[in-house]
Amino acid sequence: MGDRKGAVMILSYSAAIELLLAEVAQLPLAIERVPLLETGDRLLAKDLAAPCDLPHWDNSAMDGFALRSQDVAAASPDRPVRLPVVGRVMAGEQPPLLANPTGVACAVMTGAPIPAGFDVIVKVEDVVQEENAIAVSTPIPAGQFIRRQGEDLRQGSPLLAKGQRLTPMALMLAAAVGMGELPVWSKLPVGLISTGTEVVPWSQPTLELGQIRNSSQPFLIEQLQRLGCEVRAIAHVPDDPEQFAAIAQQFWSQGVRLLLTTGAVSMGVADFVPAALERLGCQTIFHKVAIRPGKPLLFAIAPEHQGLVLACPGNPVSTTVTAEFFLKPLLMACRNEVRSPLWLPLAESVRKPEGLQCFWRSRLTPEGKVWVDPQQSSAALKSLVESTHWAILPAGQDFLAAGTPVEVRSL
Repeated sequence: MGDRKGAVMILSYSAAIELLLAEVAQLPLAIERVPLLETGDRLLAKDLAAPCDLPHWDNSAMDGFALRSQDVAAASPDRPVRLPVVGRVMAGEQPPLLANPTGVACAVMTGAPIPAGFDVIVKVEDVVQEENAIAVSTPIPAGQFIRRQGEDLRQGSPLLAKGQRLTPMALMLAAAVGMGELPVWSKLPVGLISTGTEVVPWSQPTLELGQIRNSSQPFLIEQLQRLGCEVRAIAHVPDDPEQFAAIAQQFWSQGVRLLLTTGAVSMGVADFVPAALERLGCQTIFHKVAIRPGKPLLFAIAPEHQGLVLACPGNPVSTTVTAEFFLKPLLMACRNEVRSPLWLPLAESVRKPEGLQCFWRSRLTPEGKVWVDPQQSSAALKSLVESTHWAILPAGQDFLAAGTPVEVRSL
């Protein structure tokens, strides 16, 4: 990884991302083929094409009768056409081979193949059934209630896209075309350490003065899993550098390749993480980025363990920004994914700190504009839940007029 030294100045977001992505090679992700039922919610590693037509053959969309549309072209309520029923096809059965389908009908159940020579299905409730015959009182357009072979998918057409999350619906589609295994990205092993003597488990029912619940940890666990990671180890440590170092070493011995920490990374007397990482042999790539929230972010490499360290500020909103704008791009780069930017106009004018790129909570208006929430405290959670998007406000401006296009990302 080379002998790299940390930056002595606060980096812009673009400069920090460039340095972070330069280390992607330290987190190689393999492509593995996994049984269908074990791929749920994982990320597809290759584009897949349909190996066959879907439906596999022409079949009936209704319980009814197959017949020829031209045989009932003159049918009317006054002069119904009577057609002898010459057979029946159930789903899963082979249709009968008729020497001459002219002037006859064949009973066909939903999903059953259409016998050769017929071009329409008439529903059971739309005919009068007689003994061994049906009476049809209206003309039937060709193709009615027939699912044509390949009308959903043609063999060789796109099936699922690289990078797509394998939802239950995606697995249903893969199963329908006979895919017993799917190529997915291997899961990156991640270790998560939260810090702070004041931080207590999120499930603790009551708090003493000065205590706060660990709200960032459940968010990060869920987010890491959604981003295709394996959360291999989780811990919380008080403001104790020695305990922090021991747990980090333990995590690396368990194969953790990305160490993600929260808290103790700023400039206070209890912000011990930067020095602790240096003593562990980590090399700081950058510490502090000109963004809000999340400015104290630290990124380092761990040469001895062939891994990376992302040390995040402790405020919960700063954690969400780190996950969206640093962790997600890192993992997308591991999988050679590219994100297409979305730009929308501001609904109202916004003032922001000059020199800082701001990632601010926002919502979309019915007119398709971006409304930036005035509550942007990095410890405020209610507005985070109520927001739908991040508005990315550039560093070089302290005022953006209504109507100014800004980049937005889904929250």
